[in-house]
Amino acid sequence: MICLDSLKFENLGFIKLDVEGAELSTLRGAQSTLDEHRPVVIAEAHGIGEHTPEELIDFMCERDYQPLVLNDDVLEYHGNCGAEIDVKRNLLFLPNRKRRAAT
Repeated sequence: MICLDSLKFENLGFIKLDVEGAELSTLRGAQSTLDEHRPVVIAEAHGIGEHTPEELIDFMCERDYQPLVLNDDVLEYHGNCGAEIDVKRNLLFLPNRKRRAAT
């Protein structure tokens, strides 16, 4: 098993996760990638596996991402992080800020 951070992407704008309940651990292994590239992330979140959807949302909110819910082909905006969210299918995370400028 490898971490996404070890892949050293040059340019990354989108991540789609379908890892059967390991979404949170996968994203934990991509923290530097999330901070550097600020990709849009979509993840399955059925509440099955090592984490709850709320834990996944909290993790991404701590990294300044806005959660949206994609249920039955309807994209639902739920305001601020920490709001109660009914997740049946997928979570979409949009970065609230762009990629950091190179120093």
